[in-house]
Amino acid sequence: RAVFNSVAPNSLLFSYQWDYLVSPSYYLQAVEGLRPDVCMIDKELLRRSWYYPQLTKKYPQVMLPVKNEVDLFLTELAPMESGSKNFNAQKLESLYRQIMTGIIGGKLPENSVYVGIEVFQNEIRKGEVPLPKGYTLIPEQYFLKLIPDSVGYQALDFKPSPIRFMKIGLNSYGDEIRKLVASMASFRSSYELSAGYPAVS
Repeated sequence: RAVFNSVAPNSLLFSYQWDYLVSPSYYLQAVEGLRPDVCMIDKELLRRSWYYPQLTKKYPQVMLPVKNEVDLFLTELAPMESGSKNFNAQKLESLYRQIMTGIIGGKLPENSVYVGIEVFQNEIRKGEVPLPKGYTLIPEQYFLKLIPDSVGYQALDFKPSPIRFMKIGLNSYGDEIRKLVASMASFRSSYELSAGYPAVS
């Protein structure tokens, strides 16, 4: 709920925080009708053939720009999913990355694209998922937002939304959420300092 409250209308969220975000988003959107305008994409599920019909039905305009890549990927993926060893792993990985880049780039510039910190740290920063040309990522509240290089500094429209934790004891889920929130706060602080805005005492 906190993440949904923090993003712009008609946004795309690209993540693989399954336990903390993607899985509960299915319930919140489908059952409670919360933020149906937000397109949630799980990066890791893009490796599975069953995920594509679901995405195409739910987000046809998001998937249209990568239709050719998806068709090629599913053809290459079929032997692997059937248990055959006769598949081209390098080609599969290349198409998989093309699909990710195409989904992110296909939503620009008319909609807002947000990337999870885990995607940034584990894939984008290593060059495994290139950003669209002329765009960069800036840290916002819970995600990194993709913006044109020409925009420059963007102030944060902070929308406080309390995150509920278990009142009794600690657990790994709460710990990981705290780490994610703290990491994003640190990223945002560094961004503000680099833009010339000193810390408030």
